[in-house]
Amino acid sequence: MTGLKREIEKKTNEEKKKKEGKGGSQVKRDLWKTQLKEADLAIADFTITYEREKVVDFTMPFMNLGISILFRRPLRKIPKLFWFLRPLSLEVWLYVAAAYMSVSLLLYGVSRFSPYEWGPPHPCEGITVHACRNCFSIQNSLWFTVGSLMRQSSELTPRAASTRVVAATWWFFTLIMISSYTANLAAFLTVERMKSPIENADDLAKQTEIAYGCVASGSTKAFFQISEIPVYKKMWKYMESAQPSVFTKSNSEGKQRVLQGGYAFLMESTSIEYEVQRNCELVQIGGLLDTKGYGIATPQERYRDTYRDKINQFCYFFCKLVRAPITINSSMASNKRKGNLNSSALEETRVSLDYHYLRHIKKKDSCCKLTL
Repeated sequence: MTGLKREIEKKTNEEKKKKEGKGGSQVKRDLWKTQLKEADLAIADFTITYEREKVVDFTMPFMNLGISILFRRPLRKIPKLFWFLRPLSLEVWLYVAAAYMSVSLLLYGVSRFSPYEWGPPHPCEGITVHACRNCFSIQNSLWFTVGSLMRQSSELTPRAASTRVVAATWWFFTLIMISSYTANLAAFLTVERMKSPIENADDLAKQTEIAYGCVASGSTKAFFQISEIPVYKKMWKYMESAQPSVFTKSNSEGKQRVLQGGYAFLMESTSIEYEVQRNCELVQIGGLLDTKGYGIATPQERYRDTYRDKINQFCYFFCKLVRAPITINSSMASNKRKGNLNSSALEETRVSLDYHYLRHIKKKDSCCKLTL
């Protein structure tokens, strides 16, 4: 809206700025009338409400919005020691271990019954007795299958058709398992699904650990105060009786309380989108709790036939050409920080491989070296 605001300022001689947090529906009618007697139009983020319609005339909405929830993005937890096991479930790991032992024993048994797996010992072994030797002992069978599982080769080679069928079947199984594990591990390290303690207003109303509130005066507070929906009535009873108070003097104060943690702030969706674009630690939770619009306020009956109708006509064509979203997005993009993220609660956040993951791998290597 920056470009539109500048164009309006060029055409006006005086600008009256209202203080943040002083534009609620509970403002006295005399104050509204006094302010509009000093100005022809009131162009701001005025939400069209029934109480305000009693005092001023509004144009048609030039922007649609609603109440939503501003919350702090959950922090990523430090990975545990066995984080590399998470790509597969415990049940799958148990099946893989059972398959490993079963195939090793099967390979050992089949090689014992097949005459082609028996042969003379290697000359370097120094055995002078004429006896046949089978390479697939229990130890070698376990080593052959684990080598295939780790995509490593060994000196053991099955010669009989039966043992080759068992080995080929195991190779195919390990190919599928390793490929699936690698794909899931890459996805796990690259993208981690954000898990928020709350997903919507229902979750917020049911829990008691996270406090929530809104600006002490305004259309957001009035919405919960007069709402007949059970969930919103429950939320209003909590906000009204909460100690310490969950109400704030301004949106900025509410944002600061959200950043401190343990607090969710109810505010208009347009303001939430703006704050989320500027701060990566903030996120919008759920959808809109209601639907309303911003309008331009004019004195009652004073400019009904002159300015109001023309402004309505302009707002109609303005919204029809979809210029408002483009202007708003460009304004937000010009002020946002680097590394911004989208505002959906179900979004995915990128995760890089950091020191905590490598530290556990280093521990595993140290244990293996000590064992060997």
